[in-house]
Amino acid sequence: MNKIKRAFDTVTAEDTLKDSSILFISNKLKNRKRMFKFRYIYKTAAIAAACFAVIFGIKGYSVLNTAVSYISIDVNPSIELALNKFDNVISAAAYNDDGAVILENINLKGKSYTEAVDTLLTDDEFISYTDEDSKLDFTVVSDDQNRIIEGIQGCHSYGQYNGSCHEASREMMSEAHSHGLSLGKYR
Repeated sequence: MNKIKRAFDTVTAEDTLKDSSILFISNKLKNRKRMFKFRYIYKTAAIAAACFAVIFGIKGYSVLNTAVSYISIDVNPSIELALNKFDNVISAAAYNDDGAVILENINLKGKSYTEAVDTLLTDDEFISYTDEDSKLDFTVVSDDQNRIIEGIQGCHSYGQYNGSCHEASREMMSEAHSHGLSLGKYR
């Protein structure tokens, strides 16, 4: 403020004009400092929001793509479905050549497990491996096995087969996979 006043002392003008000019310039400088503070706050808030969005995006993606439950479906084709926290299929794996042929023709990823089971059981390729004497075996690994088994048994096409549902542990599933078998075949 003193530098401005000294600069205006050398100017020849009326004192009221000098005073109003000094007041105008000092107000502009104060507003500039205030605007700088707000810009800093806004930039900081924007960076923090971007960081949170990235963190929650990564976490959300992780939740959507982490398997928490498994369904093994066995007749002769052996297929296992991996489900995320929201009971959607995140992967389908074949444990023999017949299962691989079936999975080549249908996409189960992203479907709810009940929709995936119905899609699989009504697929023409899958049906070609079954007959009246075929025993369809479902084996479930989950923290909520009863709910998933009820969902499977409630599928539209479940009643068309001589089917049964079983529970298994994650340890048994690991043993089955270490021997190259689906959980249902191993059990």
